[in-house]
Amino acid sequence: MGSRWRTGNGESVTILKDRWIPGNAGFTVKGRVSGLAEDANVSALIDRDFGTWKRDLIFSCFADEDAAQIVNIPLAVNNVPDKVIWNYEKDGEFSVCSAYHIYLQVKDSLLPGPSSAPNSKVWKAIWKALVNPRIRNFLWRLAKNILPTKDNLSRRGTILDTLCPFCAAAPETAQHLFCQCPFAQQTFFSSILSFRTEPRLDVRDWLFSMLYCGDVFSTQLLATLLYRIWMARNLLIFKNQLADPVTVAHEALNCVSDDNKSLLVPPSNNLSMQEKYSPKNVHILKVDAGVFSPNSIAFGCVLKAPDGGVILSACRKESLNTDPLTAEMLAIRWSIRLALDLKIERLVVQSDCLNVVNCVNSVAVFATIEPVAEDVRCLLSHFLFASLMYVGRKFNTEAHSLVGAGNILG
Repeated sequence: MGSRWRTGNGESVTILKDRWIPGNAGFTVKGRVSGLAEDANVSALIDRDFGTWKRDLIFSCFADEDAAQIVNIPLAVNNVPDKVIWNYEKDGEFSVCSAYHIYLQVKDSLLPGPSSAPNSKVWKAIWKALVNPRIRNFLWRLAKNILPTKDNLSRRGTILDTLCPFCAAAPETAQHLFCQCPFAQQTFFSSILSFRTEPRLDVRDWLFSMLYCGDVFSTQLLATLLYRIWMARNLLIFKNQLADPVTVAHEALNCVSDDNKSLLVPPSNNLSMQEKYSPKNVHILKVDAGVFSPNSIAFGCVLKAPDGGVILSACRKESLNTDPLTAEMLAIRWSIRLALDLKIERLVVQSDCLNVVNCVNSVAVFATIEPVAEDVRCLLSHFLFASLMYVGRKFNTEAHSLVGAGNILG
């Protein structure tokens, strides 16, 4: 139920029989298919010379919804083999915890009403949680389903538009706001946990499992992310200001650090690259990416000479429905290619996405972007010297600004 193929070269995956489309329920093709043999492999849909999907073929053979999901799957340029992964863990490996979440999801679908963990255990876990008191109070109201969501206000007789303020795709229930809304999903996945929510898992069951997961840091961060999503929701409703999911995730991490000084937060180094690494013949490439709508991402990069002068600044917009982590990895691959075209020999690449840096440097595994990470490693090997480093957002403002420009200019 939770396993699927991660597409590499597509040679091991059968289009109509295998589970390989991450955006579809069951990971399988849902609509009609024409013009393809029953045993055709996914490799028939890939242009291996360029490492891209054959878009014209795909949209002519598949229903529009299936075609859109397929072309959003990131591909490697190199000949990376296909691999079976567990969809519900970032490293693609099976875990009992995520399997239990799926079990709860199936159980909920078979019952007439949502299940909930025993109240006494939930209350005890909430009040013992090592989070700020205001967050504990918020979790208590979430567990009792008494947050003033639009759906709850409507049930109490308030006449108002009940649609979610973020996506306007469904009524704003706690279930939708924290588990199903794309804004919440992007926020959770943008955090250093790269957490994936299960849309049909009851939010109170998920809260219970989060409180008892045994990892203090994960509990603190997930609880704070929930609270920050609620704050972003209020900001949008009362001040008409739409927050950025990536920013919300960063703010949640900072909040945990401020509330618990003993927490070990991944280092930002708090040094500019010139202070940390200063060989005279090394070029600096600053890279960033952003997700601006369900079908739009943008990249930005700045290449600097050893003396600090700007050699190249570039931005790019792509029509792609993907998550922030994939967007960041695609931006790094794109920008390194630009540096290679300029015959740069020694390069240090800077990114403010710690997960992507750790993935490329083989410190962490993120199964969904591993094929593109392998492309990045291969590209870096073409330089006489090259490395990819994490820096804080405040040291990557130039590339970040170019991302905004890319979104506007295209």
